[in-house]
Amino acid sequence: MKIGATLNYAILPTCVIKDESPTTVTIALTAPTPAPAWLSYDVKTGVFKATPPLTDFTTVKVFNCKVTLTDNGSLTKDHLFDLTVTNTAPVFTPDPPLTVTTPWKVKYTMTLPPFTDGEGHAATYGVTATNSFITFKSPSSVDIDPKAASDCGKFSFSVFVTDGALTTTKVVALDVTSKVPVYNPPLSFVPTPTPIPEYPLNTKISISLGTSKAEDPDDLASPVTVTVADITTGITPFADAAISSTAFTATPNAFGMIGVHTMKITLKDICNSITEY
Repeated sequence: MKIGATLNYAILPTCVIKDESPTTVTIALTAPTPAPAWLSYDVKTGVFKATPPLTDFTTVKVFNCKVTLTDNGSLTKDHLFDLTVTNTAPVFTPDPPLTVTTPWKVKYTMTLPPFTDGEGHAATYGVTATNSFITFKSPSSVDIDPKAASDCGKFSFSVFVTDGALTTTKVVALDVTSKVPVYNPPLSFVPTPTPIPEYPLNTKISISLGTSKAEDPDDLASPVTVTVADITTGITPFADAAISSTAFTATPNAFGMIGVHTMKITLKDICNSITEY
């Protein structure tokens, strides 16, 4: 039987209680001992009644029961049977989303779906997460509020519903995404200026970035790291290529540097999102 339910079990119909001698037959529930308050036997009707309380999970087990008939000559007859009290875990109906994608710096609230409990328990929700930006919001939602640089990337957490004894858990995969950093406005000389400018040997090159600034679209206040590399092949690359917030500079000071150079500018934000020019 289910915990919280009521069971009426007719063990001995009164019409079959017989004794050869004209003595009185007594009937009693003799096991389990002591009998819990929710177990009873009506000697008049021969009905065994069980009403295990809905929230008393100690009753979820097998009870070995015995009803004993005794005449006043001390002769006995036992009726043995097992009573099994069961409980089932509450379940989500339907399942919550098992994958969530949300932008960095944007708060997202995940509402948990309804649950079904086979015994009618008032189950409760919860969340298990190792990341502090993932928190449970009573009674039935999860707040995801990624603000720190460490909050970018792929994570997982668990949501659960429990009746106090049994729990159903679902693992959710979380992807906190960030936009790639960019130059705003775009660099005027990317990808390739036309015509390609020419510079004399042993003369410092300086190309202005104009009003272009490296920015993180997710958070304009977040720093963006800017690096430049000479990825030229076949000729000697610039040894001092550098880029600042205002200009690209390099000095062609060796004959091996004569030729067309290919430069790569890399922007990286605090979430390690990268843009290459």
